[in-house]
Amino acid sequence: MLVSAKQDAQYNALKWAADKMHYECVVASSADEAVQGYLNSQPHLVFIDARSKTGIDPVTLCRLVLRLYCVGYSNPVLKVL
Repeated sequence: MLVSAKQDAQYNALKWAADKMHYECVVASSADEAVQGYLNSQPHLVFIDARSKTGIDPVTLCRLVLRLYCVGYSNPVLKVL
């Protein structure tokens, strides 16, 4: 899963790498979309773009995902960029 408020070179590189290795890449542009995508697809790896000051709060999003893990969802690897 890729969580990013903007589509730039770093976003494109991560998306390209996932596609190249034939991984399904769920993309979210907000925290709400990220939580919904996590609940629907239960990804093993989540990349969160923390570069935007006005976009997604990465710490809050990580806490939300980890809380969901505690109630029975799969344990993802969280990577904040």
